Amino acid sequence: MSRDVDEAKGTCREFLVCLSNGEWAGAHDLLAEEFSAWIPQCGKTINDAESYIKKLMESERLGPYQIHNTFCEYDNWDQKYSVTFQVCLLEKAGECSSRNYKILFFEVDSSGMIASITEFNCLKLDVQRG
Repeated sequence: MSRDVDEAKGTCREFLVCLSNGEWAGAHDLLAEEFSAWIPQCGKTINDAESYIKKLMESERLGPYQIHNTFCEYDNWDQKYSVTFQVCLLEKAGECSSRNYKILFFEVDSSGMIASITEFNCLKLDVQRG
């Protein structure tokens, strides 16, 4: 695997670490100036980094992101990396714990910034204990 592929995946991992820790400024700093996000299941397109970070800050916080699977490829024509993560967000509240699975598609531009994110919600599991 090339160093550039590792760097593109590392940028996306760093973004998720910032989200997990509520480091909103750090997450914002990893987004490109002309950033966009698409969330197809709710029909939303967000066309700037500030609005996306604000949406994340206002949304239901689950907990840390766990990355389960990753894939990365380089597009020679567009000169950008496509990084895919399958992630699980964990929440523990009393006797119930939730797992929210997502697929995140990132595009990382040639300067190493996240140019776009497409976010698919896949599955939410609530587990009762006792």
